[in-house]
Amino acid sequence: MRHPTLLTLLLCPAVMAMAAQGADPQGYRGCRWGSSLGQVKAMLAPELDSAAPTQKDGGTVLAESAEVAGLACRVSFHFERNALSKVIITAGQSGTPEQLEVFKAALTRKYGPPASDRTGRSPIGTERELRWTFPTTIITLMHHELKGGITIVGLVYQPGAPPEPNDNL
Repeated sequence: MRHPTLLTLLLCPAVMAMAAQGADPQGYRGCRWGSSLGQVKAMLAPELDSAAPTQKDGGTVLAESAEVAGLACRVSFHFERNALSKVIITAGQSGTPEQLEVFKAALTRKYGPPASDRTGRSPIGTERELRWTFPTTIITLMHHELKGGITIVGLVYQPGAPPEPNDNL
């Protein structure tokens, strides 16, 4: 009878954690980080056929209205030097705790529980951030309650940190 090797015992928890977290999205809706504006429009046609790119903060933004997790949302594709750099999804004009829970449930079904969930206060209000972290993508679900009664619920998909070089190899 074979016994598990030490390497197998050491790798098993890491593999289990990755399986529980779900597959790395490697971008958003099949569009990989670094895809050009033309590639994203072609990949998501016909939804983006009528979307006109705009310039913002030195980059290009392509936005569409779409249903995400059953909610009416605005999806903004951000490009730096014609390369997809992040996707921001906002729910409606004013976010609600219920919208946060809808997004959280959809992401948890698809990717497993978030890697982190933190709540804090700042000079401008309170915030809650849930984060799913993958090798190529970080998904952040945010709920900000700002002073003055403004509430924002949104998702940010962005590239994950590049792997650290391993000098020991």
